Amino acid sequence: MAFLEKQKTDIVKIKENKDVIQIREIKERNIFNKFDSEISFRLRNIKNLLDEANKLTEKEELLRYIPVSLIALIEGSIRLCIKELIDCNEEYFYRSEKLITKKLDFSILGSLNSKKITTGEFISHLVSINRIGDIDNIFTSLLGEKFFLTLKEVKNNYKMNFSVEEDESLVPDSPIIKDFSKVKSDISKCFDLRHILAHEIASNLKLSYIELVDIFQSVSLFLKGTVEIILNITAPSLKYTQFEMNKKSKNDLDLMEEIMNVTINEILNEFKDSCPDDYEAKKKFLYTQTKWKEYALNASKLEALKYKGGSIQPMIYAIEMASRTRKRIEELEKYKND
Repeated sequence: MAFLEKQKTDIVKIKENKDVIQIREIKERNIFNKFDSEISFRLRNIKNLLDEANKLTEKEELLRYIPVSLIALIEGSIRLCIKELIDCNEEYFYRSEKLITKKLDFSILGSLNSKKITTGEFISHLVSINRIGDIDNIFTSLLGEKFFLTLKEVKNNYKMNFSVEEDESLVPDSPIIKDFSKVKSDISKCFDLRHILAHEIASNLKLSYIELVDIFQSVSLFLKGTVEIILNITAPSLKYTQFEMNKKSKNDLDLMEEIMNVTINEILNEFKDSCPDDYEAKKKFLYTQTKWKEYALNASKLEALKYKGGSIQPMIYAIEMASRTRKRIEELEKYKND
């Protein structure tokens, strides 16, 4: 009976901590966990996929992925923005009370108290984002003003380019979104397409490449405008030039490489040079790591070469290299724990 009671307690404990576990797992699946870096990285990859799809004769199936990926990006990015806003000061923390839809149990309070998760992470995880109106309602509650009205007027103050190409239309101090009705309509359509493609066979649904390019651009502008609003609050003195974006991407890469080097040293410390088998295994491990580094450097440079001569090229290289380094860290952790 005692054993069964313990099992029951453990099950309850796991159930109580489900949200915390999910939040941690979501963070682990991101490379940067910074809304601006994540948006830039994912938009570039989706745009590349769109361009590749356009070269294919049979592109229909690949195009079906685009709305699903764009809505996942919107949802994840909005949650990161909500988290940033709530955690930045008490004003937004108190306003977030309206967003809490479930009772807080003691395990959640314990995680907040021990700083395993932040209040912003927890609340942003709870909110429902199923349509563009949900985003308006959430940020209207947090900001204390109509979000869409603010988004219509927000200006390009930070020179942050989330597109893969230089966007000459984004002039500093000019409105980011010129045609808000179109942006809103495109994103609403993207939500509808995502719902259809995720829940139906929809074999008779035909997607237009041109239409998806328009939707992609609208999503880019919507997210850029949203980030501008958040940064106006959380970092009012911050202005990103392309040089600063390149530097930031390099710092993200340096952090990934530092983590990887720590993991490598932990693995090397496990080898005993006095043991012939360990000596050989260590040699092979170091050889493998050297070859991986050669591959990662060349593959990242090749990707960045697509933007040769552009100010964005160093950022593309750093983002690509950081992504490969993150995957390599996962491989090394698995090797270390086996």
